[in-house]
Amino acid sequence: MFRDQSEVNFVCLPSGWKNRALLVCFIAVNFDHIVNAISALCEVFILLMIWQDYRRARGKTELYIPRKSWVLMIVLSLIPVGAVIYNRYFLVNVDLREFDAKSDLPLVLSYGGDGGGTACGMTVQGKLLMSRKPNYKLAIGCFVWDGREDILDAPYLQLSNFYDIREGNIQMQAVYSEYFINYRVQIHAAALHVALLNVPNGVQLSQFTTLRQARALGVLIPNVSTQIGQLVTVRPPPQTPQKLTQ
Repeated sequence: MFRDQSEVNFVCLPSGWKNRALLVCFIAVNFDHIVNAISALCEVFILLMIWQDYRRARGKTELYIPRKSWVLMIVLSLIPVGAVIYNRYFLVNVDLREFDAKSDLPLVLSYGGDGGGTACGMTVQGKLLMSRKPNYKLAIGCFVWDGREDILDAPYLQLSNFYDIREGNIQMQAVYSEYFINYRVQIHAAALHVALLNVPNGVQLSQFTTLRQARALGVLIPNVSTQIGQLVTVRPPPQTPQKLTQ
């Protein structure tokens, strides 16, 4: 690889092909966004050094790689860096409208109530919400609406816990209170509504019980999905979430 082996033995890297192999494994399990691409570049160098160590242990001569080949390898290794930057800072910056502004964004993968009538859930694509990650947490609010008041004023909003925004599918669940279960029976509710809530940092879920109160506190509501009967699947997720049926 190099004419002088002393050029290879950087002080930050352990010597011996076994130790370097362990270092490769350590880097491989710590991939994360831009670190992923940089780590991949480091692994190329380390794998080549492992090959050199192996050849030396077998009594073979070391390989010499021309400088042009090194430059080409580095350029090719930097391609994932551009891909990660594009994916993180450009591709995910989507137009997130409020639910009453009618958006066709495939944000929700599935939603509905559980079979026992004690909880509801929703699965969303976290990638489409990454632009809000620094300032918001996720939650869902489930409710029934008889149409006699504005949907924003529907009572007894059943809230989940907070969920962090992250890439991948995010599955959320809210457990019904006893009075909500009785209320559904009382009004003969045929439909269940599940609202996706983007709650600003510093706002607590205990501060609101309706969507209107939530909006007054700065909560964003990009989706309200309505279930009548069985689980509604808007788009099959890459990873099958836990099924929610009623």
